Amino acid sequence: LSTMGLLTDLGDYVKQYGWDKKVTGANAAVAKYDENGIMDGDTWYGMTSYAEFQRVYYNKDLFAKYNIKIPTTYDEFVDACQKFVDAGVTPIAADAQEYGVMWLWWQLVSKNADSKFIDNWQLYRGDVDWNSKVLTNSVKTINEWLDKGFISRNATGMKAEDTTQAFIKGQYPIYQTGTWNQGRFVKQIKSFDWDAAVMPESNYAVGCAGNLLVIPEKSHHKDLSAKFIDYVLSDDVQNFLGNAGGIPVAADTSKITDAKSKAMIEEYDSYAKDGKLSYYPDYAASNLTDAVPAEFQELVNGTKKPADVLKNIHEKYDTGVEDMGVKNN
Repeated sequence: LSTMGLLTDLGDYVKQYGWDKKVTGANAAVAKYDENGIMDGDTWYGMTSYAEFQRVYYNKDLFAKYNIKIPTTYDEFVDACQKFVDAGVTPIAADAQEYGVMWLWWQLVSKNADSKFIDNWQLYRGDVDWNSKVLTNSVKTINEWLDKGFISRNATGMKAEDTTQAFIKGQYPIYQTGTWNQGRFVKQIKSFDWDAAVMPESNYAVGCAGNLLVIPEKSHHKDLSAKFIDYVLSDDVQNFLGNAGGIPVAADTSKITDAKSKAMIEEYDSYAKDGKLSYYPDYAASNLTDAVPAEFQELVNGTKKPADVLKNIHEKYDTGVEDMGVKNN
């Protein structure tokens, strides 16, 4: 849209209202685009008002029942999964019909990725190293988790709502999902206590800022539109959003009264302010939204091996980026 000239350059409004002081780091990256329409550019075409990221949610009661410690390191995470399997419990709720397994894979990628890898994948600043351990080990790990029973092979028949409902009912000890579910958990989980955090020892969190507010180039009320954006970024609205279970991009965290919400917002901020969001793997090209989950569904089914899954994702990535007309610098 920005490259088609359909959106207003918000630069003057950004200066007028000081939005760049409120929206920074990774939150700003998805609001600014370059001449090729690639994010993290130099021109503000939108303003983010909300954010989300992937956290691992833990059923603390199930952990206590089996005398297993909530993990604070990656090795403890894997050890906890094995202990649940040994006790006859499938530890991780994950769906393969939609995005659950894909998000787990991308979180494993994000755990070990560096800025060069993320920039190459998301911003096309160089060629993605498809033979890197960051990629090869992450797919192998998902396959190992399937073989070990950390993730059920039945995931192939599950959708996100299935796994969300199962976690709410207390059927799984571990569920990685988006923070859009946290407000739902606060309201609906009554039978057990829970906690959440990004997968331990992750360099990047999987997530992004969103609800991008833009002003059409042909708008007859640009100044009024800018006033509305400024209102959305006001302390009153942002603090309300935080207390309602969302993740604001410009709140005063001292005004967030709910302990779980405050912890979630502070964790997000700890990644976003340093530009440590890996976004989502399908951001790089539109065809990946269907292609990547389809590959992992075959991995769950056992109809493809890890190397073949990665090979096909590689092919789909290259095709999708080429179709967008994006050239690597």
